Amino acid sequence: MLDKGARCTSCPLADRVVSAILEGPRGPLICSSLVCAIAGRTPSSGPGSPPAVQGGCGVHVHCNRLPSRSRLRARPPLPSSAHPATCLRGYSLLSVFCSRAALPVYQSLRNHKHSLLKQNVKVQGNIGTSCTSCEIFEIQYTELFITDEDQNEAPNQHEYFTLANRRARIYEHNKHKKIKLTDLISPNNPECREPRKVLITGIAGIGKSFAVRRMMHEWAMGMAFKNVSCAMNFALRELNLIEGPVSFLDLVTRNHIHLQGVLEELCKDPTDLLVILDGLDEFKHPINKGKKVDTITERVPIQDLVYSLINGTLLSRAFVVVTSRPHTTTSLVMFDRKVVILGFDEKHVNNFCLRFFRNSELSEKVYQYIMQNDNLSGLSFIPLYCFIICTALKGFFSNISEPCSTGKPPQTMTEVYSCYLCTTMHHRTNKETSKTNNTEQESIVLCTEATLAEMKGILCQLGKLAYYSLLNNKILFYGEDLKRFGFDPSQLPDSFMNRIFVHVEGKGPTEMFSFFHMTIQEYFAALHCVICMSPDPKELIQCLDLWCFGNHPQEPVQSQLLSSSMKIITAKQWENLEIFSRFFMGILSNRIEGKLKGLVDCMSADILGPLAKWFKGKIKYAVNRRLLNLLHCLRELQRNTVVEEVAPDIDEVNLFKVILNPADCATLCYVLQHSTTRLKILNLGYTNIGMQGLRRLQPLLHRCQTLQ
Repeated sequence: MLDKGARCTSCPLADRVVSAILEGPRGPLICSSLVCAIAGRTPSSGPGSPPAVQGGCGVHVHCNRLPSRSRLRARPPLPSSAHPATCLRGYSLLSVFCSRAALPVYQSLRNHKHSLLKQNVKVQGNIGTSCTSCEIFEIQYTELFITDEDQNEAPNQHEYFTLANRRARIYEHNKHKKIKLTDLISPNNPECREPRKVLITGIAGIGKSFAVRRMMHEWAMGMAFKNVSCAMNFALRELNLIEGPVSFLDLVTRNHIHLQGVLEELCKDPTDLLVILDGLDEFKHPINKGKKVDTITERVPIQDLVYSLINGTLLSRAFVVVTSRPHTTTSLVMFDRKVVILGFDEKHVNNFCLRFFRNSELSEKVYQYIMQNDNLSGLSFIPLYCFIICTALKGFFSNISEPCSTGKPPQTMTEVYSCYLCTTMHHRTNKETSKTNNTEQESIVLCTEATLAEMKGILCQLGKLAYYSLLNNKILFYGEDLKRFGFDPSQLPDSFMNRIFVHVEGKGPTEMFSFFHMTIQEYFAALHCVICMSPDPKELIQCLDLWCFGNHPQEPVQSQLLSSSMKIITAKQWENLEIFSRFFMGILSNRIEGKLKGLVDCMSADILGPLAKWFKGKIKYAVNRRLLNLLHCLRELQRNTVVEEVAPDIDEVNLFKVILNPADCATLCYVLQHSTTRLKILNLGYTNIGMQGLRRLQPLLHRCQTLQ
């Protein structure tokens, strides 16, 4: 690497160019023949002598003229402690010879990198307190495993519970296929070709978008992806907003303004371009077929542009990385490499707790509680869940010297999210008071009636927005959408929703909104339905049939909630409402217990009778995912009278080919322990429950006539 004393002996203009380049954080090496080419001058060296750039240490760097390139390519970084002479000797042959376009290309790439670095200064939680903020948290959990599995052949199930036990199998059997994120587009060995099309899969909250940010950040820093001269990323959910025809040139100009004017030069030879498409599952257009585009200036519908990038007709020699949740409908044949993100293991969870609480004693208490609870430990491998769990548990364990007086810590998923909701609302409503009094906020884990009453307007509006958006698969909202659901975007509760700026055609950069995470949206959607539910058992039963099975009632009751839902929900949509239905049961139980006072009146426990009858009629004949979802609903409901009535009617449990995790096994055990009836069949074939799952089910195995 040239030191600051490097001089070009060919011409003053070239000397100034060298100085300008050296101001960059990792400026490429450059020789006098290169800068003279930029300046339109001929080197002053004698005939046949290679031109030279002289460093401050007196060592000359020579360059052979290679085939013309239109841009500067990054070179491997050198040790910061290396002597300038050592650095210069190691780079006596430059791998690049640039034309007159080199300087503007270099300046554009430098500005592009600086812009990316500013975007990734820190990763911060939504709650701005010292204990609940993950500020400047280095995410080192991102582990990628190469997989040849066709995930489209997996049984339909909610993505959270598909991966939970699969990750354990991958850890055990496929250690040799583990790769680093920085090696994503590198060949497995020198004899292999570089993978040009790569698919990264992972469930929501596992870190796909963060992996994209990390890739862009490390490339901009010059720490990784050194075979890439220019990297650019696109969020596909933002591309949904593009309505008219658009070219790839237009797309890059909108999203990466610093590349405007040099993109055509960069795309002349795209072998070292990296294009990242983040969130294929969020793209509303089908891309299994479309018009094949082969030029960056051709304007076509956005789905054709994405289709051509993935299929390789556009920028065929470029690196293209796509992220998606599992079970994408896109053919996997086109990808040279498929990897899965596994998230946290126990060591990562422990480390996360320590960083989150910044107190070893407190973090150890929380970590041990998570590991001892099957439900929580089964979800903690998801980084987002880990954050929410830690936020929810803080109030129960923060008073180390004295027992917590707010009740027992949460055990179910609904309880965790309810505690998280209450904690964040408490911080929101008391933020200004804490600033004025300069006192530490007290821990709170239960929402008081006064708190709920104060937040009722916003919670109801958020719930309605969440529910109808969930049914319509909508995750990005304009300010007009928020106003239509009754609240002011300027009063947006940033603990639950994010503000983002998206380039919208005809509007330029536009402020849009989204829920903090999909599960937050599902929780608020369930809260809305519980608030709107009347005491009429018929309405409850017909809504459950619609949500859990996709069955439309033949004689629907008079209900605004039911009638509006029937217009949207299709027969297959129940598969995407599993988490929602579990949240609904847990929040319904809260309403019966009076924990939603301030939001809605209590509901009589008399409704539990018809509810138990509904469970008995459905669970007796349900199999596979539907059966497992009903069991989880019973677990979230946490009403012993209902479980004790339903469990004896379960004489067959068929979970064939349903991937079970420890939380599933704990749920199965929870329900069946309320019955002494012998099971005719317990079919656990191809469930991959492992020894941990079998140990969890051990008390039930002696009651099975047939175990498969």
